[in-house]
Amino acid sequence: MVTLELAHPSTAFARDPELRFDGRRLTVGFEFAVGGSVVRQQLVFDPARAFRFVAEPYCEAWHYEVSYDRVAEVEQSAWLGEVEGQATPASPAGRHLVVTVDSWGCLEVLAAGVDLVSID
Repeated sequence: MVTLELAHPSTAFARDPELRFDGRRLTVGFEFAVGGSVVRQQLVFDPARAFRFVAEPYCEAWHYEVSYDRVAEVEQSAWLGEVEGQATPASPAGRHLVVTVDSWGCLEVLAAGVDLVSID
């Protein structure tokens, strides 16, 4: 099970996260206001096969319980099975990963893996 913690709480965001998808790699950029400076991190989901975002008011309780300020893996995911079942020939879509942050929302991604990268 993947668990990656953000460097700082999402309540310290300097601005909203930035989501980018280039057709293969999904990145989410974070900027935290910490002690008068800005700390940057980026989640990199690669390769990303599918993703869905839900704004904060519409997130479900489980999103906060499982993935608040961290990336966690969803076990026995119906969504993963649904997406994999659409590929011809059958093809694995990776893992069902989720991250939820304050005042933004929850992001679910089907990807082979995820890295948390600090940006100077």
